[in-house]
Amino acid sequence: MRKIRFWSTIGDAYGFVFGDATRLVRLSWFWWIAALVLGVAVSTAASRLGVTEHRYQGWLVQYLVMVPALGAFAVSWHRAVLVGSDPPWTSIHLGARELRYALFSFVIAILSSGPFEQLLGGDADVGAIPLVADALVLVCSVIALRVSLCLPAIAIEHPLRLGDSWRLTRGNTLRLVGGSIFVAGPIYVLTNVFVTLLPATGLAGLLAMTSTFLEIALSVCFLSFAYRQLTSEPAVDRAGEVSPVPDPV
Repeated sequence: MRKIRFWSTIGDAYGFVFGDATRLVRLSWFWWIAALVLGVAVSTAASRLGVTEHRYQGWLVQYLVMVPALGAFAVSWHRAVLVGSDPPWTSIHLGARELRYALFSFVIAILSSGPFEQLLGGDADVGAIPLVADALVLVCSVIALRVSLCLPAIAIEHPLRLGDSWRLTRGNTLRLVGGSIFVAGPIYVLTNVFVTLLPATGLAGLLAMTSTFLEIALSVCFLSFAYRQLTSEPAVDRAGEVSPVPDPV
């Protein structure tokens, strides 16, 4: 049973994301702008229709619109880590691979995040059964983590069955949970501190959007390095050829 090298993998993720500022901007700029435009458009439309972001319908529409852009962004980082992909500034790809990734990540988000509680209870108060709701979210979050290795596999077009991901992550659930917290948590906390101190202006929204992209990049890199350790297989590009894997910066 292979184990994720916890602290070194976290360090590798930070080093890969922040070690090359040019790569960080190159892989992010288009999808950051696209997500910003889509987010503003969806919020404006929801406001005019009287649907708030805090209701299930509003959240679902916003997520379905945003997830392809965020999925394509995540795929670019998976491929940068696993197959050494280094696309030019003008190389923007949103195809079947990115849409498959977006769909699978959407399912994982449903399982492992707060909106799942909204699916259980809608607008109703679920306080009457908090332990049941929390237990369901916890169980589904563990399931989501155990099958999460399918995400980098989709990104490099190297199919991985759900059962294989479950087997490979056996004994690594806490490492995956801890890694997710340590790579994305500090950015999340710092951003919330700054947003709290800032007035409710567009600057706070831009900061929150930037934070989201950094959290995704760090989480994706952590998962990519974990995938490489647990599969111990050479990275494979779209043509099926072995590609060099860059060392963490």
